[in-house]
Amino acid sequence: INEIEIKSHKELEEKMDEIAKTPFKVEDSALYEFYIFKMPNEKCAMMLKMHHLIADAWTFGLSSNEVMDTYYNLEHNLPLKDYNEFSYIDFINSEKEYVSSAKMLKDKEYWNNVYSTIPDIAKIPGSVEKIDALKSCNAQRKVFKMEKSQVEAISEYCKQNKCSLFNFFMAVYGIYIGKICNLSSFVIGTPILNRRNFKEKNSTGMYVSTMPFRMDINEREPFTTFIEKISKDSFDMLKHQRYSYQTILEDLRTKNSNIPQLYHHLLSYQITNAKNNNSNIDYYTEWPFNGYCANPLEIHIHDMDDTGELNICYDYQESVYSSHDIEKIYNHI
Repeated sequence: INEIEIKSHKELEEKMDEIAKTPFKVEDSALYEFYIFKMPNEKCAMMLKMHHLIADAWTFGLSSNEVMDTYYNLEHNLPLKDYNEFSYIDFINSEKEYVSSAKMLKDKEYWNNVYSTIPDIAKIPGSVEKIDALKSCNAQRKVFKMEKSQVEAISEYCKQNKCSLFNFFMAVYGIYIGKICNLSSFVIGTPILNRRNFKEKNSTGMYVSTMPFRMDINEREPFTTFIEKISKDSFDMLKHQRYSYQTILEDLRTKNSNIPQLYHHLLSYQITNAKNNNSNIDYYTEWPFNGYCANPLEIHIHDMDDTGELNICYDYQESVYSSHDIEKIYNHI
């Protein structure tokens, strides 16, 4: 455990930013680091940094809650909780079984039907577009907040129309991307939890996978009808989520080797409650940005502390977009 003494919150932010943007040495080293920051006002901060090879956002929520539960029990001389030990190896073994199963063949058939035709790649235009830097993953993050009252209004709309917040946001961003790119058919990438049972939901590890969500927009149909279609497609997609995006691409490339990928934009909706524990300790969580982005634009909608508000993070490649571009996109939405 790395212990670091700091003098101010500003210094804390700078140090966390530096740590988050320092890459791991993948070979022959631990793929995690843990830090404790000591502050002069008797407050402290903890930082857990993990490589995406071994962890996802859900893992951070589990880890945070276990740390705070343990801290609280130590502070109040209570017995320490014996956490269930679930092994990621069980998940690996189940994936090996899946590869040779009838279920995989059904999933393959489903995705082959979805992509029997390949839509154009949608890409919201940016003002930078440096040709010599198109392969650069260097990125910035711009964060916007959606107030609790607005989230509640959207939640009420979703309740009345029997759809989830995820489906609502997917529909809104889908319509926007379709209009701005002048496309009626395209794909948006979206990460899914990929934990199918109690055991997996209580296990740390890299479970999350990304799915290519196909959008087919009919401008003559009302918004409520479009959301119904999004909800149905989302439900069908989740039934076949074990078939990985990489495998879908490999299947498509056997017919057309020129297909690089299916999307340039990713939308994630993550409600990872990092305060789901028995402690009454006053704390909050942050998600430091690592300065890299695999796609030109990734939009992460999340509430990690169960505040009722939503953080909307726009992670954008510097080689494509400027800060002003992102503000414009957000204001359009």
